Amino acid sequence: RFTYGSERDLGGGSLGLLTCSVAAELVLMNKDGMDFEILQEFVDFDDISLNFIDINNMVEIREFKEYRKSVIEILKDREFNISDRLYNAGVYLHKVIQGDNGFNHDVSPDYKEQFDILNALLAMKFNEKDGRAFSSGRYLECLWKVLDVFGAMEAKEIGRCYREGYERYLESYLEEREHIMENYLVNHVFIYGSEMLNVEKIWNFYMKLCIVYGLMKFNLTGLAISNRGMDDEVALKLIQSLTKTITTDPKYLELAVQEIKIKGMTDLSSLRILIA
Repeated sequence: RFTYGSERDLGGGSLGLLTCSVAAELVLMNKDGMDFEILQEFVDFDDISLNFIDINNMVEIREFKEYRKSVIEILKDREFNISDRLYNAGVYLHKVIQGDNGFNHDVSPDYKEQFDILNALLAMKFNEKDGRAFSSGRYLECLWKVLDVFGAMEAKEIGRCYREGYERYLESYLEEREHIMENYLVNHVFIYGSEMLNVEKIWNFYMKLCIVYGLMKFNLTGLAISNRGMDDEVALKLIQSLTKTITTDPKYLELAVQEIKIKGMTDLSSLRILIA
């Protein structure tokens, strides 16, 4: 018999893909956050069929579970705001890969630069003419409002208007309902974190996490400005539909990572611009 650890969600909602609006509400609206319990179970190899077992991978799997557990714990640390938690997760993963913090100084966010990068990354999704870009009519309903708001801003004022709009219409909501983005990120790491099984792909996974979070916040900001505020119904609609359109499209996320690499923004200090 072989003993292994398995994870089970003990939170208020089930772990799963947030493409379903009901699942998204159950997962995201749990104010207590998600908790996990490691269970010891027994597998009888007489009851299963195995073609190949690579014993050398067992250590890597244990390390992967430790990486994922540590990232989730960092994302659940409510002593910090969500953006700082995501940044701290990057500090941890950089230590895993390189053995250092990965930064030399703090970065003062340039919101015009943040807007330009996230706007370009979002445009890439639709420029690729991928049919899945239009698979969610709910997201298109949100997107038109976002585009109308940002399209009305003057180019020279867009950084200021973008920041002021966030501070006026969205910031207080995200602070009061921080569990929504916390649960989203924790669920994302649990579902898609298998990429961390390969040490060479750990940083790619972190860049995708920053891109997804940045695009989520970017769209929420536009919607909040359009609606002169934010509420749970609108937030859930945007998060669920954007997940269906963006998060489940690995081809797009790889293209987005390549674009970040082309822009020379793969270091932790630069990525912080996306998530600030």
